[in-house]
Amino acid sequence: MPRVLLLTTRDTWWTTQAEALLEAAGIEGTWVVVQGAAELSVADTDADRVAELLGEQLGEELRRREATRRDPTPRPPLLLQPAFAAAVCSAVILLIVHATVNKSDAWFKLGVMVPDAVRHGEWWRLITAATLHADANHVLHNAAFLVLLGWAAAERIGVGGALAAWMTTAIAGFLVSMVYDPSATSVGASGGLFGLLGAAAGHALRTGAGRDLWLRHRMRVVGALASVLALTAFGEHSNIAAHLGGAGWGVAVGLALPARPLPWAGQAVVAGLTCVLVAVAWKLALASGV
Repeated sequence: MPRVLLLTTRDTWWTTQAEALLEAAGIEGTWVVVQGAAELSVADTDADRVAELLGEQLGEELRRREATRRDPTPRPPLLLQPAFAAAVCSAVILLIVHATVNKSDAWFKLGVMVPDAVRHGEWWRLITAATLHADANHVLHNAAFLVLLGWAAAERIGVGGALAAWMTTAIAGFLVSMVYDPSATSVGASGGLFGLLGAAAGHALRTGAGRDLWLRHRMRVVGALASVLALTAFGEHSNIAAHLGGAGWGVAVGLALPARPLPWAGQAVVAGLTCVLVAVAWKLALASGV
């Protein structure tokens, strides 16, 4: 009986599906492997029926893949997305702290990271200094980069995780700075900003999504902006040791974090504890000046 070639494929999924369809329909098919490709032929009398079955299967698979690609849940406006909203709020708080503290030279001096003072027990300066900035230009740059890098990090590790990562990497950066230059005073959030960049990259490596992370459009934009940050962060008055220390610790944090971010309740607890730590640090700083 004449036979008709209906399918040639290298996809094992298709060969499995075709065999199942033929078996369910009680149709006999013949498979021949030619140069690595599987060829299906059936009797001429069964050709139309098999073609119809294969066409239906292909259509169903295409519809399934299209439905998988689509996001059935519409995303809320950008300002209502937790990662972006939290990054904006954090940047606004930096600006408010700068505007408040810089009105009092005494307050500013109580919060600066002074290595000798830290070594003599004023550990809170490692925290308060991350919320202080030398001038308006300094705080505006750091606030802008906090929005961008905080947003990117929060999308990967959650809002609470990003806030804690910023704080811990800022502290790590100041500690590295103390070792590198035991007499250098410092202020600024940029050690933590480099830490956020490192945490996002480390977490991407942790989850095996490093390549996808940097190929995504948004991350290409953030990468370009991070390059601008790097150009401004290694200037004459920049604390390079703090930046590098924050970035290095950030990578370590990202690698140590679980692949999936904590649920919202856990994120809220971590964010709350971080805010309490900053508040306690400032309370101790102001009390030390009384």
